[in-house]
Amino acid sequence: MKTRAVALLSWMLHRPWLMLAALLLITASAVVAMGRLEVNSTPYMIDKSHPSRVADSDTKRLFSNTGEQAIIALENPQGNIFNAQSLALVAELTRAFQAIDLVQPADSDKLQALRSDPRLQAEVDAILAGGLEPADQPRLAALKERLAESGALSHTQEAWLDSLQTRLVPVRKVRSLVTIENMLTLDGALDVHPLMPQVPQDQAGLAALRGEVLGNPLFLDSLVARDGSATTIQVEFNIAQDDSPAMLQAYQAIVDITDQVQSDDRIYLSGPPMIAAQTASNMEQDNQTLLPAVLLVILLVLFVSFGRLQGVVAPLLIAVFSLIWTLGLMAACGVKQNIITSIMPVFIISIAVCDAIHFLADYYRNLPSNPDRQARIDTAFSVLQKLFWPMFVTSMTTLAGFLALAWTDVTFIREFGIFTGIGVFFAWLITIVFLPAIVILWRAEPPRHGLLASDRLDRMVAAFGHFVGYGKRLALGMLMAIGLCGWFVVENLTVDNQVIGYFEEDSRIRQDDAAINAKFGGTTPISVMIESQQVDAFKDPELIQAVAKIQEHLRVRSEVGFTYSVADFVKRLHQVTQDSFAAEQYRLPADISGPLLAQYFLLYENANGRDLFDVVDRRFQNGRVLAILHTDRSSEVGAVKQDVLAYAQQVLPAGMTVRVSGYGEVLVATTDAVVWGQIHSILASLVLIALMVMLMFRSIRLGLIALLPLLFTLVGISALMALTRTDLDIGTSIIAAICVGIGIDYAIHVIAAMRRSQGNAQEATQYALRHCGKPILINTLALGLGFLVLCLSGYQSLVNLGFFIALTMLFSALFALLVLPVFVGTRQAPLEREVQQTEPANA
Repeated sequence: MKTRAVALLSWMLHRPWLMLAALLLITASAVVAMGRLEVNSTPYMIDKSHPSRVADSDTKRLFSNTGEQAIIALENPQGNIFNAQSLALVAELTRAFQAIDLVQPADSDKLQALRSDPRLQAEVDAILAGGLEPADQPRLAALKERLAESGALSHTQEAWLDSLQTRLVPVRKVRSLVTIENMLTLDGALDVHPLMPQVPQDQAGLAALRGEVLGNPLFLDSLVARDGSATTIQVEFNIAQDDSPAMLQAYQAIVDITDQVQSDDRIYLSGPPMIAAQTASNMEQDNQTLLPAVLLVILLVLFVSFGRLQGVVAPLLIAVFSLIWTLGLMAACGVKQNIITSIMPVFIISIAVCDAIHFLADYYRNLPSNPDRQARIDTAFSVLQKLFWPMFVTSMTTLAGFLALAWTDVTFIREFGIFTGIGVFFAWLITIVFLPAIVILWRAEPPRHGLLASDRLDRMVAAFGHFVGYGKRLALGMLMAIGLCGWFVVENLTVDNQVIGYFEEDSRIRQDDAAINAKFGGTTPISVMIESQQVDAFKDPELIQAVAKIQEHLRVRSEVGFTYSVADFVKRLHQVTQDSFAAEQYRLPADISGPLLAQYFLLYENANGRDLFDVVDRRFQNGRVLAILHTDRSSEVGAVKQDVLAYAQQVLPAGMTVRVSGYGEVLVATTDAVVWGQIHSILASLVLIALMVMLMFRSIRLGLIALLPLLFTLVGISALMALTRTDLDIGTSIIAAICVGIGIDYAIHVIAAMRRSQGNAQEATQYALRHCGKPILINTLALGLGFLVLCLSGYQSLVNLGFFIALTMLFSALFALLVLPVFVGTRQAPLEREVQQTEPANA
């Protein structure tokens, strides 16, 4: 086996042009695939099969007014939105939002291309006659069915046709003062009518409208501010939660419409679709900033380290090729780029150069002066023989750390872990196969300048060895520090997540969201779903009274700004059917009964009322209490959720089940998944990596010792996060797995070097530092500065990730160089021959 491996290695080294040709061919294929890479900017980060997403889907299926909604708020600077100019603007914007369509010129071109099939010409011509319009939706559905029957419908065409049908009518409903219904009595009959079919033109009409709106409790804190200074327009989309491209188009259409407004009224935008669209915009900006920045940083580190063009270009090419391969594979697998995977280029570029740094360091150290081609082949062959095993093991430990992130329900983190791990493997493969080809074909002398050739750095690294003289005291102090930091972490580290907090404080989305929260009931919806097995369950007075109690329980919480349920409709129906029509009549009737409820609901339906079905289904079997919160912080939303669930169980009649769903609840579920995913990923990666190290060194003791830098670093970074009051959130949750996967490499190199030494503890430490100190420091510089590039992101969560993961690399390296030798000792253990011969590799 070993003979065949050596023969294969020799065969590759003697055919460098063939290796480079294969590299370029694979890379070209990956570039073509990258062109199909799409963006997924949705704030829904967990899979549709998760119970939280299932509950949200059930809510959307059962009730109206549950689609993704953008909130557009208008505030009058004079404090009265009920003036002719402001109301005219509301009417103008309502019509403009209702008329939005997202059809692109390319859609007509694609339909024209289908005319090449004679069987489809009639259908296509009918659709294109007069241009694409909402009436073409049935024809598009028929066209899709026709294509499917003929077997010519590809997955791409199916997705495009579905998207086109949605984009023809992207807006399901617009709720505003113009369209929302109001309940009154007229000549003794219930009258359900649009609130403002026309804008009043005189003061009497404006005053009457103001009184009608502010006199209806159903409108306060949702449709209008209590002081009458502002109103909202709520745009409900037909667009699916995860259809980020269409959502971004819809957001841009709304922005284009509002930007054309000439008015003194202030306009604010918020809601989950707006957040998704702003996320997509920030991702695009990050892509334009982070990739060039990390390439520049790594270029400078390589130049400072090697001081030679070959030492800069070769590792950088490997990093770029690794990234292209990874993104091409993502696109080929149909995986979209999201807020987490958008930082993957920073990680792959930073990590991919590590193997190349070690290969080149050893290659230059052994390269003779004025080497001919055969000398370069022999040197590369010798280096690969020595470094193959440690480069493989350290790359696999890094891969294992990232793959451990797949053990989570947060889809975005799982995709990041899987594909970044694959990118690390690609980097190792390209380094092993193609880097030797590059140095063989590109003749270069060993560097004379830079960190690799620095005598001063050699002396500084050698000085680290003096710490081993303080062995027992250093070990005791370290263990005490771990204990104290661990206690501090348990007491003070908080787990939380806030989507609106991802954005910078001066960003429009965050300022607009704050303004809307200040004037209205909030922007984060949750639904308390109350489900029954019995039709007409919500015509039972006991259940209506229980629903009213749940609402009152929610209203006393400071996080909740608005609630809405079937009980509100009963109260309003009772109020408008009383002769006095007084505010105090907005209550449940004292003589509430089943027949009275049935009569109320029948009156409402006969008056063509529709809004009732926002909170109860048409069979009156299931209902919900809609609550709008002033916060999307998961800890606060989670507290509301737990409280209302416990209370609902106490007051609901027997046989009812209750769930919480909606955007806010999905955020809570995402945070919970982060916590458990973090625990699982740490345990899985620690066990897997410990086993790999034990096998490498054939020693249980050394496998456990190698974990010490990880323990020290994890506890130290967690303590620093707690000290700076940085939450463990979607971004920072991946630090632990990365720390385990990358940080273990430093320990492996130090242990391997010390085990090769035959001297005492001091001599073994100096030997290890002399052979692996410089590469570890150079790699720490590359990784630390590379990850710090994340501080340029437009997301605060990613800024925190960049800062703390850079510190993680520094802590791991310093612990491995200063403290770990104390625990290793000099007792010899049987090693594989390859390990005994190795120089340190990927760190």
